[in-house]
Amino acid sequence: MIRCADKDREAPDGMARILVIDDEPQIRLLLRMILEEDGHAVVEAANGLAAMQRWQEAPASLVITDILMPDKDGLEVIAELRRRSPQTPIIAISGGSLAMPVRMLDIAGRLGAAYTVDKPFAVETMRQLVSSALAAPCSPPPSSVA
Repeated sequence: MIRCADKDREAPDGMARILVIDDEPQIRLLLRMILEEDGHAVVEAANGLAAMQRWQEAPASLVITDILMPDKDGLEVIAELRRRSPQTPIIAISGGSLAMPVRMLDIAGRLGAAYTVDKPFAVETMRQLVSSALAAPCSPPPSSVA
């Protein structure tokens, strides 16, 4: 289930290592529960700065990032990951972009997020996006989930 047969991005048991970035602890916990139930290893970060440090330590098979966060926002994370690892799929999530004049998730998609989804999201929707992102070719076309 690892994209592009990138063995250094697998957990020791062969499942995907997924980096979850969100400043809301309850969202990180929810995503951890969903992903671990599906057999994936989860690495968490509360902001983009911490996320990039964790990425340096152990690159992930997939990144799920919030957009609006302190220290380094999700758009900066997406741009940096595209430079460092263009083949890594990214799912961008956000609950705050609906109130803004420019939809931040639209920008995330243009920067290279494979999928974008508004919070709150359905658990099954997230499972499907994770499965699609991990199974897709190395450069999936950007798309949105409302």
